[in-house]
Formats: sequence, structure tokens, C-alpha cells
Amino acid sequence: MRDMCDNAVNRVDSVVASVNDKIAPPPPNPPVPSEDDVQPRPRRHLQVV
Repeated sequence: MRDMCDNAVNRVDSVVASVNDKIAPPPPNPPVPSEDDVQPRPRRHLQVV
């Protein structure tokens, strides 16, 4: 009896995992910018009033 329950739980776990992968697949890795693609940030200065 216990083996039947364990097998049923394993089947449910695998189905839930596959459905989760279809609903929300892992995000793709973003491309790594090269040094030529990096733009310097504009500098912002705070003004004291």
C-alpha cells in the first residue's frame, strides 16, 4: 500500500513540475555587454538651496 502511495505522489510531483516549467520557464540569460557597448552614465549633480 505504501509503495502505491509513494508512486502516486511521485507521479503528481513530476506532472506539477512539468506544468510549472510550461507556465513559467526559467528566464533566458541576458547577454553580457562588451566594453565597447557600455556607455558612461551621465553625472548628476545635486544643488544645495
